[in-house]
Amino acid sequence: MKQRLGIAMAMFHNPKLLILDEPLNGLDPQGVFEMRELMFKLKSKGKTIFISGHILAEMEKICTHIGILNNKRLLFQGEINSLLNQKKQSYLIHTDQPERCMKICKEHLIPTKRISEATLIIEIEQDGSFDSFKKLMQQNHIQILFADTYQENLESVFLHLIKTDL
Repeated sequence: MKQRLGIAMAMFHNPKLLILDEPLNGLDPQGVFEMRELMFKLKSKGKTIFISGHILAEMEKICTHIGILNNKRLLFQGEINSLLNQKKQSYLIHTDQPERCMKICKEHLIPTKRISEATLIIEIEQDGSFDSFKKLMQQNHIQILFADTYQENLESVFLHLIKTDL
């Protein structure tokens, strides 16, 4: 109830800019949903809401722009869609020859990340074609045993940014 009261007090004078520190902290699932709905409503009325938060799944649902800080350094600032790399389509693939697949992807400038023994994530430009990728693998006698689209989330991108900042 303290969270709700604090936000109500901040909104009382109808400010154009609302600055909130961890507004979802301590709320039950219904309270989180209601707070998210309130923020969307305020946004639709032209309000700017600046949120400091660490619940990245919720920040991904609420925010249109994001800034990521690590050790007092700004690692990213901009639209969340550009951070989540919407220009490329990612696929989760399971293959019988992951090392060869990664080598061929590297030769063809296809970004690839290994996430387990035989599972990779590949990125193909939006105008590219997964069918072309499959043909390339067939030509090299590599079987794709499983494939599905894959979308990075804010948490995985955040962890990658922090790891590469060290």
